[in-house]
Amino acid sequence: PYDMPMSVFVTIIVSGILAYSLIAFVQFRRVNKIPMNSALKTEIKKANAAIASNADNKAEQVKVAVKAIDKACAKGLLHKNNAARKKSAFAKKLNAAK
Repeated sequence: PYDMPMSVFVTIIVSGILAYSLIAFVQFRRVNKIPMNSALKTEIKKANAAIASNADNKAEQVKVAVKAIDKACAKGLLHKNNAARKKSAFAKKLNAAK
């Protein structure tokens, strides 16, 4: 290994540092997404419970859940097609419950 040019050693060291920083960034993003994901699931469960129990505020709860889904989509937590599918399912459930 000592007969390699110095530029190869520098490249290996720099690529190692970049790989480490990329892993650290991915872990940081994962930790930051946990509370957002938890809040989204909570809102979805509240809306589903309101629809199932035929509560008076079911439309309000669905509106809050749809807003949470839109926020999650904007922050990159959900894919836009997944968000659209969830919102459509809520609309279908709400219309069927009326």
